[in-house]
Amino acid sequence: MGTILLRHVEGGGVAMHRFEEGGTAEAIPARYDLFKYNGGVNWGYKGTGVQALSYAVANIVLSLHGPTDAELHRCARAILDNVLCHLNGEEEHDVSTSYLLEVCGVHEVN
Repeated sequence: MGTILLRHVEGGGVAMHRFEEGGTAEAIPARYDLFKYNGGVNWGYKGTGVQALSYAVANIVLSLHGPTDAELHRCARAILDNVLCHLNGEEEHDVSTSYLLEVCGVHEVN
């Protein structure tokens, strides 16, 4: 199902999704409808930039499952609390979507 790529570009955090190994990475769109925030994304703490990222990532991770808004909220919180806030904010990261599904308590769809 892919990899979430967390990168630094021009001093700001950028999140991308690579669906398959060796494929092209695409920017992950914000989910302003679920988390109202107009700033950028980041990781390594529990601020609003990380919360915004958790919703955008949860949307990508659950996209094949047709989630309800409640499931997206629950998954975003799990990703925030168990993954994103623990990452080093100064480093770039690759996080498998399979791992994120596990964090959300969802079985992967093939």
